[in-house]
Amino acid sequence: GSLAGAAGAVWDIFRYEDTDKLCAFLREHAERTGAPAPTHPIHDQSVYLDDGMRRELRERYGVVGWHLVQRQGDYVFLPAGCAHQVRNLSCCIKVAMDFVSPENVGRCLELTEQFRRLPDWHSANTDKLQAKSMLRHALQLAAEQLRAFGEAAEQAHAGGAS
Repeated sequence: GSLAGAAGAVWDIFRYEDTDKLCAFLREHAERTGAPAPTHPIHDQSVYLDDGMRRELRERYGVVGWHLVQRQGDYVFLPAGCAHQVRNLSCCIKVAMDFVSPENVGRCLELTEQFRRLPDWHSANTDKLQAKSMLRHALQLAAEQLRAFGEAAEQAHAGGAS
């Protein structure tokens, strides 16, 4: 049945580890259908994987994503680097926030590098995550905290020695 009205959007989210297989599938699909070769199969955002394509991706490449329905008031958390697609079923307002956890800095830096390598005209050729800037600020804050801790420890030691 139709989900229109009952849901805001349908999401497909794919594991980061399946990115290369997903890219290969999208390149193959473009070649098979005569579509222009993608600059970057995922970042181009030019193909929507319908039910048949998701089935083919599963059968031929072993890639199974999460297919979920988002309703009013729901939020969706995307793990770092996970390819995804969204189909709005009703009028929606998107609110997004990027979050970089220490465990996923490597993935974020890899994505930043992928965006950097795209041609200048590409819509995804921006540093969306600003991962290097976030890292620089985090390291600066950590260094300041270590300095302050060291100074406090020295003062406590000096006060105890008198």
